[in-house]
Amino acid sequence: MSQEAFHNQTEISHIGHTENSAEKISIVIPAYNCEDTIERCINSALSQTYGNLEIIVVDDGSEDGTAKILDGLQKEHDVIKVIRQENRGVSAARNAGMKAATGSWLVTLDADDYIDSDMLLCMHREAVLSEVQLVICGLRFVYEDSGRKEVRTASEDFAGNLSEFLNTAFLKLYDLQLLNNQNNKLYRLDLIHRHQIYYDTQMEINEDLWFSLKYLQYCSEVAVLRRPFLNYTQHEEGESLVSRFHDNCVETCFIVLKAYDELFDGRPVSDQIVNEMNNRMLFLICGYAGWQYYKSDYTEEQMLENIRSLCARPEFQKLLGQTDPTGLKNKTAYFLLKRGKAEAYHALCKLLYREKAKKRREAEAEIPGEKLPEAAAEEIPEAAKEPEEAAAETEVLPEPVTGEEETPEASEEAEAEPVPAQEAEIPEAPEKEETPDVSGELSEEDLYRISKQLEESV
Repeated sequence: MSQEAFHNQTEISHIGHTENSAEKISIVIPAYNCEDTIERCINSALSQTYGNLEIIVVDDGSEDGTAKILDGLQKEHDVIKVIRQENRGVSAARNAGMKAATGSWLVTLDADDYIDSDMLLCMHREAVLSEVQLVICGLRFVYEDSGRKEVRTASEDFAGNLSEFLNTAFLKLYDLQLLNNQNNKLYRLDLIHRHQIYYDTQMEINEDLWFSLKYLQYCSEVAVLRRPFLNYTQHEEGESLVSRFHDNCVETCFIVLKAYDELFDGRPVSDQIVNEMNNRMLFLICGYAGWQYYKSDYTEEQMLENIRSLCARPEFQKLLGQTDPTGLKNKTAYFLLKRGKAEAYHALCKLLYREKAKKRREAEAEIPGEKLPEAAAEEIPEAAKEPEEAAAETEVLPEPVTGEEETPEASEEAEAEPVPAQEAEIPEAPEKEETPDVSGELSEEDLYRISKQLEESV
């Protein structure tokens, strides 16, 4: 498609309630105990300037006032369909909604999300102009307690084939969390149904990134829009899935790794991109492996055995063998784990995370049964964060204080290109400190020095 066609927005600006009615867009919203936010979410969907919608809300066994709110909205609006099921989790709820959807296109929303009124019109317009199977837009992280908004967008609009996307836009979107968020995308429903791309209900974390990687395997063309149409609400640390330890957190990383390998396999992706993504996968796996040291109640022997199992895992050793590590954290993990030095890595993790573990114990002793308070949780180092925290930290971009509706042009000016996150997430060793010689052995002194470098780098 020509650049002229790609940027010609005015030519079809009249598309709205009439011409686009041939293609229905299904909006799937899982809902569980969300009486405070579900009405706002649905109203933002009802306010879309795109004319042909169906809104499928899956009540996943709510026990608060959610069901009553949904009943009232369903009576008022014919486009709303409510599905009720026993509580089975967000992935099962999304799957139920996707299977019931009858549209040509799909958008998913969380019950505490809300979207700009022209989101679907602009994204569908781009899908038609660029003849793509996936459109990805920017988003705003909305911290409702403080009112702060953090804009995350691609540096520029994009439209091209899958190989071009993987070689240019893919890593940037991964780092900015625009790839692993499920709600900033317009999907083709026929692709989902034909290839049975549904959420893995055994994955409580990393499932959104996995879904994106699986779906991309069946795309020939992809488009990216800079505008942040999605308002993605952030929760207090204690309320978020990110704050809870999951026994299978490392296992989900290997499910993601398999999907990533399948996506890149046989496609003309540059060696540089492959190595950078390998480094991110190493960072992801080791970060989750570190969770157990301050979020779990495992004994030291259990934690050591988990590290031994990680070292012995064939697909992990394969990843290490294909990776030229970058950054102090990855180089250290590579040096120890590739050589099967589980005991040394275990000792390093105990040093690195001992203050975090201490704070967790103190917090639990002070407030029995409560999660780690937000003030302490904010100090968790990047290597131990979930990808949604560790993948990107962008500059905060203030919203215009005019009280007027933003125009696309004004929005683009206000939303400057975010600072790439990966450079900050895996810092190189300071110039005064030398990276250990990977040809030799790490002494206890080296181990302690590296752990202090890691602590000072976050």
